[in-house]
Amino acid sequence: MKLDANQVIGGNAKVVRSINRSGILNIIRELQPISRIAISKITGLNKSTVSSIVSELFSEGLIYEEMVQDQNVGRNPLHLRLKLGTNYVGAINLDSVVSRVAIVDIDGSILDKDKINTQQENPENFIKDCVDLLMALKIKNGIERFNGIGISVAGIVDISRQVIVNAPNIGWKEFYVGDLIRSQVGDELIIKVGNFKRNIILPPTLINYSIKSAKFEEERLRIGFRQ
Repeated sequence: MKLDANQVIGGNAKVVRSINRSGILNIIRELQPISRIAISKITGLNKSTVSSIVSELFSEGLIYEEMVQDQNVGRNPLHLRLKLGTNYVGAINLDSVVSRVAIVDIDGSILDKDKINTQQENPENFIKDCVDLLMALKIKNGIERFNGIGISVAGIVDISRQVIVNAPNIGWKEFYVGDLIRSQVGDELIIKVGNFKRNIILPPTLINYSIKSAKFEEERLRIGFRQ
């Protein structure tokens, strides 16, 4: 499972780091609980790179540490595990007759699922129906927000544009599914003040922005964003 740099075709430091990050997260998923040293040995990455990426995963709430009891060492080591129950993803699988939606945890386990008859004639309305069904599962299971929504379909897709180029099983071509889902779902801003909590759907123009500041002014909460 070593991450061989010779297998990477081109790319820059950001791409390489993204590949390393995905590899480390997958190793934790498959081999948890696992130590940083073990990850370094498996991947061939140096310890500082592993520690840096693990720190990122911690800050994003994707993993946590647990102390492992070991009588053979002076100090009990800390091992890494995925943080389940807080990092859910919505999944939509498009098929010719019946399509399926599901809520999936970070380890790949399915929390809940449902199905819907595929409507090939009107892709826009059908995707909206799939998203509505997915949101109903989200509410049913008491989930605050998804970390993302993924779509699988047999055919050719352009990941960078989030476009279904050609899906012969359902007869869709050049369908901008990513834009459609973003326009329907938007992004959520969760505000918590004491016992008060409110989820606000952000407009599409703010989806790629992060929060810069938040403060009360004249009994109003003013939130600043940055790209």
